[in-house]
Amino acid sequence: MKILKAEGANITATAIYTPMQAFLAAKAGASYAAPYINRIDNMGYDGVSIAQHIHDILRNNNLDANVLAASFKNSQQLLELAEYGIGAATASPNVIFSLVKNDTITSAINVFIRDFEKLVGEGKTMKDC
Repeated sequence: MKILKAEGANITATAIYTPMQAFLAAKAGASYAAPYINRIDNMGYDGVSIAQHIHDILRNNNLDANVLAASFKNSQQLLELAEYGIGAATASPNVIFSLVKNDTITSAINVFIRDFEKLVGEGKTMKDC
């Protein structure tokens, strides 16, 4: 990592399972440490808590690295990390969609679409107006 960083490469340390791995990766020049949240949970630990701990270690040691959280089983994990200040993540589309999937929201959108189509015609968009 040190050699690649010296050559100007941006580095993400993947397969992070412990705070010490993330700390060492950041010290070696990684820009991101990617803890695998769900996999950590499957090992019997709290993946969200581990990612938060990593975030704190990086900040408390003034390291120029961030958490890039990965391997989510649900949107709640992603939301908890965002609330904590961890804004970088890689997540499957179904996890991302579940952040905004809500029957009340879908119903409201459908009402707006119906009202719009009453004004401009069925199947039309703002581009067609």
